[in-house]
Amino acid sequence: MSLLTKRLPWFVFFLLVSAAPAVAGSEREWEFLDNDDGIHVWKREIAGQDMPGFRGQAFIKASIEQIITTMLDYKKHTDWMYACEESDVLKRFNPDHALMYNRIGAPWPVWDRDVIADTLVERSPDGRQLKVTFQNVASDLRKVPSKVIRLPRLQGFYKLFAVESNKTKVLYQVEADLGGNIPRWLAINGAKDMPHITLERLRERVERAFAKK
Repeated sequence: MSLLTKRLPWFVFFLLVSAAPAVAGSEREWEFLDNDDGIHVWKREIAGQDMPGFRGQAFIKASIEQIITTMLDYKKHTDWMYACEESDVLKRFNPDHALMYNRIGAPWPVWDRDVIADTLVERSPDGRQLKVTFQNVASDLRKVPSKVIRLPRLQGFYKLFAVESNKTKVLYQVEADLGGNIPRWLAINGAKDMPHITLERLRERVERAFAKK
């Protein structure tokens, strides 16, 4: 995924696993960080990890199907996912279930991260809600490249809620263990920047592609 500025990999890949327990804990544990250009961001400390969990929320002027069409185009993930350098489908079980590979860029001298994620798309019967869940899995479908660390843990989701026929609320939530030694200040900055930049770029890409068509 293309990125303006390459910070650390706080992310994260895109797509997911079957209804993973996603981020555990009660809502009161989330700390609100800011609201910039209509994108709300929260973080939550995780015991034993330098990388906080994070949550972002935005409204996109497009339908759920228009948004998920953009999200599932894995060849374009580098265009909008924060710090995503490579994205590929390693194994597809059906149109809504796949094993995805993502490589996340990091600034020198920090090594890149990568992840193989089991991803699943689930739709509500009325079509007004959609959930994309993801979770890391152990797999030998892609070897770890030189000077890359595989994420020991990644899980989260995108939730899409139809607000109007052409307006959707998108909630993005992730917890990850980056592995290796990461400066805490870098992890905290990433927890704030990753959801904001990812949602901002997704919103721009979707609205540009489907504006009043």
